[in-house]
Amino acid sequence: MFKKMLVFVIILTFLISSPTFASTNMEYLANQSLTNEFNNYRSLAMVTKTLSTMGVDTTSLQNKLSFVDAEQDLRAQAFKLLATSNPDIAEIFTANQTYDGSWNNNIYLTGLITYILRETGLETDTAQNGANYLHNHPNDDGGWGNNGTSGSMDTALYYGCGNFSYCITIS
Repeated sequence: MFKKMLVFVIILTFLISSPTFASTNMEYLANQSLTNEFNNYRSLAMVTKTLSTMGVDTTSLQNKLSFVDAEQDLRAQAFKLLATSNPDIAEIFTANQTYDGSWNNNIYLTGLITYILRETGLETDTAQNGANYLHNHPNDDGGWGNNGTSGSMDTALYYGCGNFSYCITIS
């Protein structure tokens, strides 16, 4: 009897003294304050999008993204669009797209915006123009990137939207 009582006390002590863990990965993510990452709009946008996809209310996280305004760069706006699916933000991309389908003649930025527009289902013609630009600007080594230097992120964004029929227009 004493051994059983001792084992019970040890287990109870361990349970009381151990930290509380979230029962699921989504609970862990939802319970993060992100205070250290408040100014990291990319992390905040990705967490917001992931939780939203899982059905978690992300209103408070979306409000934290209010510091990303129309005066900031298009990259910040792209991540804000990913998190919020706000059609007003998507219109910013249509207004800023150049005649050749790119944004600032930048492969990474064009790939990012094209991918996020496709992901949110907004501005499909604008996304198609971006996909056409990417399709027509590969580097000699078979990858994508600015100034003839392929990068893994640039190439991944191209193929990320390339899995969908409207993203690659074969001439």
